[in-house]
Amino acid sequence: MAKKPTKKRKAGGGGVLGAPEVAPEYDVFIGADGEMPEQTDATQPIEVQFDDGSVEIDLNPQPEEEKEKTFGDNLAEKIGADILGNIAMTLLEAIEEDVADRAEWLQQRADGLELLGMKIEKSGGSVGSAGAAVAGQIMVRDPILAEAIDRFQANAYAELCPSNGPVKAVNFGPSTADSDKLAKDFAKDFNFYLASGADGTATEYYPDTRQMLWWVGYASGMFKKVYRCPLRQRPVSESVDGEYLIIPSNVSDLQNAGRITHEIRMRQSVMKRMQIAGAYRDVPLQTPNYTPNVIEQAKDDVAGLGHTQGRDEDEDYTVYEVYCELNIPGFEHKDKKGNPTGLPLPYRVAIEKDSRVVLEVRRNWDEDDEDMKAKIPFILFPYATGLSIYGTGLLQRLGNPAIALTAMERELIDAGMFASFPGFLYAKPAGRQLQSDFRVPPGGGAPIDVSATQNDISKAVMPLPYKDPSGALVTMRQQIREEAFRFGNMADMPVGEGKQDAPVGTTLALIEQGTKVIGGILKDLHNAQKRELNMLKELFREDPEALWRGNERSALGPDKAQRMERWKQALETCEIVPASDPNVPSDMHRAAKAQMLKQLTMGNPAYDQIAVDRRICEMFNIDDFDALLNPNAPAPDPMMVAQVQMKAKELQLKEQKMMMDAQNAQRQVDSREQIEAMKIAAKGTEHKDPFRSHELSLKNRALSIQEAKMVSDSHNAHADRQSREAIEAMKVASTVGVHPEANEVVDEQLAQMRDFLSSGPTTAAPMAAGGAVNGEILPPEDNDIDLAVAITQFLRDWRPQRR
Repeated sequence: MAKKPTKKRKAGGGGVLGAPEVAPEYDVFIGADGEMPEQTDATQPIEVQFDDGSVEIDLNPQPEEEKEKTFGDNLAEKIGADILGNIAMTLLEAIEEDVADRAEWLQQRADGLELLGMKIEKSGGSVGSAGAAVAGQIMVRDPILAEAIDRFQANAYAELCPSNGPVKAVNFGPSTADSDKLAKDFAKDFNFYLASGADGTATEYYPDTRQMLWWVGYASGMFKKVYRCPLRQRPVSESVDGEYLIIPSNVSDLQNAGRITHEIRMRQSVMKRMQIAGAYRDVPLQTPNYTPNVIEQAKDDVAGLGHTQGRDEDEDYTVYEVYCELNIPGFEHKDKKGNPTGLPLPYRVAIEKDSRVVLEVRRNWDEDDEDMKAKIPFILFPYATGLSIYGTGLLQRLGNPAIALTAMERELIDAGMFASFPGFLYAKPAGRQLQSDFRVPPGGGAPIDVSATQNDISKAVMPLPYKDPSGALVTMRQQIREEAFRFGNMADMPVGEGKQDAPVGTTLALIEQGTKVIGGILKDLHNAQKRELNMLKELFREDPEALWRGNERSALGPDKAQRMERWKQALETCEIVPASDPNVPSDMHRAAKAQMLKQLTMGNPAYDQIAVDRRICEMFNIDDFDALLNPNAPAPDPMMVAQVQMKAKELQLKEQKMMMDAQNAQRQVDSREQIEAMKIAAKGTEHKDPFRSHELSLKNRALSIQEAKMVSDSHNAHADRQSREAIEAMKVASTVGVHPEANEVVDEQLAQMRDFLSSGPTTAAPMAAGGAVNGEILPPEDNDIDLAVAITQFLRDWRPQRR
């Protein structure tokens, strides 16, 4: 008779991390021909007796419908061992081929770490060694690659991860005060989860994103994985290096990939937690034997760390989490008639590499998705796309220039060193002395035997003909470095030497031209972050409480019912987008855009200046704009402002008419004088009477005196008018402007009419031109017009309406 232990039954509650406890095992004997008795109470143990006297006991029987698995359960618990073995063998063979296809890509990524110049390398080496071309060569490296990566990381991190959070909620519903506040509160809670660093929130998001952006700049090939962590019990978005995401070489898009493998290094304790939590099958595994890849070895070399683990307990498991398509017997795709179609369906399969054991098989599509499309949790954050799905970074752009610059820098340093301290050759007979290394200090000397060269020291020792560093090499190095700077998209480089009075538009055009490439890169990162945030939102849709679990002061509401109600409203009316603006890659562009907006709307009553200022503050992430407003100074009535401006236009037109009339009058005076002068000249040619000439001269002088008197009178009239205008303007300021709400209108209108009011005499306009417009004498009736009185009267008519 064979022994068969009863299955482990899961009791409710208890266990580590909320995992179910495990019931004890019992050994029972199973007969050949046993029958199940009729069961009256499903909660009572079942006892089955067989003909040979053996008994089978089921301590925790359940109805068949209760034993049915849910859609997201681990199918590996129900699939037979032979089928699981075939799945593991097939997938591991495919993964090995994918790893072999990208071996050169991994090696190139590892070799590039040496070009960063972050490893301290001492000068030295012997002749013929791999580390130096000649003995004593300097081992310095040009830092242009590391500099370009650091600049890109700083720029991208500032754009994607602002201090107040990476999320902005856009309201697509009716624009009301409540809907706008709902969008802001929704974004505030989302940002608290990602950026606050409080317990129960995504404390890893900002540091992990910053590190990811460094590798994006280095060689691209970085991904974000958005999923719900079974141990942390919340949505998580973590970076995945391309070295751990194995993708077939013929795949150009993650959504179209038939197989994606995530290689996970997992501590032994984490593996046990995953098994207890029910994420993985609780099966025995062999002792792990993790082997680091070439990139990990290169990282350890640069950091000065070792490659091996000392104890078996410190070794990590290697888990392959494979997103693939399988046709599993018993879980086939069926048509409407219930017949298998043979269509492979998307699954997520977890395999322990060393043990070759399947830990997990789960359906990888939404339960209500009739098309059964695969859910890919990975998002590519590229530096630049092309050549492969991993993209390319600064390593592919600056790797070869960095090698050339390193060689040139070493040659220049070594040439200067050897020229300053040259080596030498000495005659063989002089070798009888005890040493051949001469280190002569400044002002010192060293003895040398010259007896074999007839006391001629120049024949005993000859210095090697080292040359000073080449000027052509210095120039070439500078040119290569400038090209590398340009090719490396150094967006924050100065525009260049130029005129200080260069037009602003020209400067902005140069800046825009220089930042077009980096702007395109930031747009790709912006779109990737948008997909990331929307995937997080979908995970929060399934578990909204995870968003507020670590937030004691949720902006959506203090109690659960209010939060849930506003949460559902936000999901319907708001869209989550990154706070970064892909069209404005720098603060300089942002400032120019704000200045243009302010200049465009200034003085135009069609625009709300407070709304414009609010938009500008939002562009620079300035909070609490409402606190900056003065509640005692409401905006002036646009209709009244428009009326004042119309009155000013009328006064301006009247002033222009006065100027034209004065000019016409002056032209008439000039014309009459010319006619009289011509008559006098004509008569003078006929009779040259000296008494007549003297009489005409006296008349001409009298006319000049009369003209001077007219000018003086006009000047005095102009001065009187200016005095009256000043007095009336003071009356305007003291009567109408006494109310705070009118100050802005009065100041603005007096400033606009400054050009219409008469000005006093200046050095450019002497007294002879006083009382005139552009040097033309005004008629007396026009000089009597008092503009200030008219303005004051209008403002007095307007004041009661404001009250």
